[in-house]
Amino acid sequence: MVILRLGAYRTGRPRQRFSIDHPAQPEPSLLASVITKVSDSVRSILGKVGLSSRFAGGGAWLGAGNASEHGLRLVRNMLVARLIAPESLGQMAIIFVLSGLFESFTQIGIREAIIHSPRGTESSYLNSAWWIAFIRGVGLYIVAILLLPFAVQFFEDPEILGLARLVFLSMILNGAMSPRAYAALKEMKFRRWVILNHGGALIGVLCTIVLAFVMKNVWALAIGFVIEAVCRCVLSFFLCPFVPRFAIEREGMKSLFRFMRGMFGLPIIVFLYNNLDVIFVGKMFSKADLGLYKFAVNLAVAPTLLYSGIVSTLLLSSFAEIQDDNERLAQRVTRAARLLTIFIFPIMALLAAGAGPILSLVYGEKFAAMAIPYAILCASVALSLLGLGLNPIFFAMGRPELDRIGSIIRLVVLSILIFPLMERFGLAGAALAALCAALSWVGVNLYRLNLLIGLHLGRFFMAIAPGLGIAVVIGAFAIALK
Repeated sequence: MVILRLGAYRTGRPRQRFSIDHPAQPEPSLLASVITKVSDSVRSILGKVGLSSRFAGGGAWLGAGNASEHGLRLVRNMLVARLIAPESLGQMAIIFVLSGLFESFTQIGIREAIIHSPRGTESSYLNSAWWIAFIRGVGLYIVAILLLPFAVQFFEDPEILGLARLVFLSMILNGAMSPRAYAALKEMKFRRWVILNHGGALIGVLCTIVLAFVMKNVWALAIGFVIEAVCRCVLSFFLCPFVPRFAIEREGMKSLFRFMRGMFGLPIIVFLYNNLDVIFVGKMFSKADLGLYKFAVNLAVAPTLLYSGIVSTLLLSSFAEIQDDNERLAQRVTRAARLLTIFIFPIMALLAAGAGPILSLVYGEKFAAMAIPYAILCASVALSLLGLGLNPIFFAMGRPELDRIGSIIRLVVLSILIFPLMERFGLAGAALAALCAALSWVGVNLYRLNLLIGLHLGRFFMAIAPGLGIAVVIGAFAIALK
């Protein structure tokens, strides 16, 4: 979930224009003319959604950062898919699942709490937030190491033990990040966030690519993952300076814990939904099948990572500004959904239609076997992207617990359907279960927003109809060609 802005912020002064009749001003180049037209068009679109030039500028930075990071990640995956055996890729998929599982059990929403709180930029509040996050990270690492042998026994693969001990260091590093990095998001200083977050990721990915050529085994991925966490942590303190103090403010702690209570359980639910299919595939199929399936998933969800890094961040800040005005919230989410689906749904339909050739081109011919699961996952991702445009409202209003109901229902649907569908359709069954679960999540969130802010469902469905119609036409045309 991409909003870009080109050009300068508006000011009270009239803008200078190029003119061929004025001797002091040169004729604009073709590039300058294109940039001017694009800038005016983007400002017009953003105005319709209700986003100011601050969000447009933030979108440009977030767009550049996300595009460069995920583009490089795609290159990395293309290389490691050819250099590393599918069995080793399956092992790394298990490591990442275990790391995410342990983190989700104590995910407390520090970033969201800082953005939501009126005191989110105060040093005393940020100090309390840092200590909570850091203690959580250290404690989580210790618990994860103690429980790791049980996970190894479940997946029946002792080789992942050493890999996991290294990768789990990222838990401490993520908890130690400067909380002023999140305050920068609250203040809409997106440039700093992009440099530290995506800059750290780019360094880690580049290191992984180099290590993959040298080592040609799964350790390259593990080392690169930790380097990424180290760089992100160091850059956070360099760009957003912060010195922890031992004096912890009681009011700040109380405020954080109140927000954390609303978040409790939600990260676990979201994690299980995002990884339950991988867990089942890892248990029911071979490590090679898991490696192939996981890389197909990674390619399918790439737009989700791009979307959540850009639009979700912008919408969270945008909704937070008007969190007490239900009418404006309803209008803004409807307009945003119209624009997002016009871009998202047709793109996902094209990717689904060309599943086989795309997988072969990106990863190699052996991945073409994942064409059907990948096509179904594209439809699931399209629905998830629509849902990710809705749930920032809950967090902007300081009500994260409201997203929990839809997430629980989504997980229940996935849990009920995944085993019988995998028994019947194999790996495609896992993707089908994810599609049904995503549909239930969007439906429940729409119902909740109708009750919470008076979202008019008829207008909402009319708003997304153009994007859905284009996607259906593309899908029908692709089927007819085949």
